[in-house]
Amino acid sequence: IEAIRIYDSFRCKSKEFFKYPDIEKLFANSNYQNRELFRKQLYKLPKNHSELNWLIKLIKNYSAVIEQEVLK
Repeated sequence: IEAIRIYDSFRCKSKEFFKYPDIEKLFANSNYQNRELFRKQLYKLPKNHSELNWLIKLIKNYSAVIEQEVLK
C-alpha cells in the first residue's frame, strides 16, 4: 500500500511500477503475508488506480500485503 503512495509521489515524464514475476504466488503463500501491516495501512489503500488496479485487487483478495524484503 505504501509502495502505491510512493509511486504516485514521483513526478517525472515516464515511470513504470515494477511488477515482480509471479507476485500472486507470494500473496497466496501465508508465510509472506503481512496482515498486521495490511490493517495498519488499509485506510491509505486507494479504491482504484489507473495503473495499479492489479495490485489493489491482490491486496484486497488476500487481505494482506507483501513486504519488499521478501522479494529477491
